[in-house]
Amino acid sequence: MMNELKAKLEKLEALEKISTHAEADYEANPESAECEEAFDRAYKNEFNAYMECVKMVQKISGGKIDFMTAKKMVKVEREKLIEILS
Repeated sequence: MMNELKAKLEKLEALEKISTHAEADYEANPESAECEEAFDRAYKNEFNAYMECVKMVQKISGGKIDFMTAKKMVKVEREKLIEILS
């Protein structure tokens, strides 16, 4: 399960980069429906991956880590979390 979380965190990082790029494209072309849709999809995928990671942190801890703490771990303390998992 630890390797699965690490893989999900790596996927999240990749999706964050995609989302950031899509956002920049949309900001450069705010009238483009295509850019808007691409950004919406990218952000949705990023958010879903983020929530998967948060839920997995909670699951691995057996419920000892609450939702808000798990969110912080994935968003703010991610490098430490990956280090622990390695």
